[in-house]
Amino acid sequence: MKIETNGVVYNVAIYGSRKKEAVVLMHGWMGTSHSWRKLAPLLADDWFVIIPDMRGYGGTDKPEDGYDAVNLATDIRGILGHLGKSRSHIVGHDMGALVTLAFAGTYPEETISLTY
Repeated sequence: MKIETNGVVYNVAIYGSRKKEAVVLMHGWMGTSHSWRKLAPLLADDWFVIIPDMRGYGGTDKPEDGYDAVNLATDIRGILGHLGKSRSHIVGHDMGALVTLAFAGTYPEETISLTY
C-alpha cells in the first residue's frame, strides 16, 4: 500500500485487522519491509501489523533530506494517522531502533510499548 505523509510517499505492508492494536515493525540498515516477511503473518492473528519501508529504502520515496530520527518518527506518526491509529506498539531492529526511540521520546502518549 502507498501512504503519503510528511511530503514522502511510503511503501507500507500491512497484515491483520485494523480493529486490533497496532504494532509497527521498523527494519534495519540496508533492509526493507521484506525483512519482516516471515514474522508479520504470525503476528497478524493478534495485532494490526504495519511495516513501512523507511524513507530512502525499498519502495518508499528517496528525498534528498529529512533522514534525522525525529523526522522519521514524524513519518511513522503520519502513517499511523492515515491508518486510523493514534497509539501503537513500536519495534525496531538495528537502524530502526533509533527511529523507535525517537518515536517513543517524541510521542510518548502515542507509544504503548517500545521494543528494540
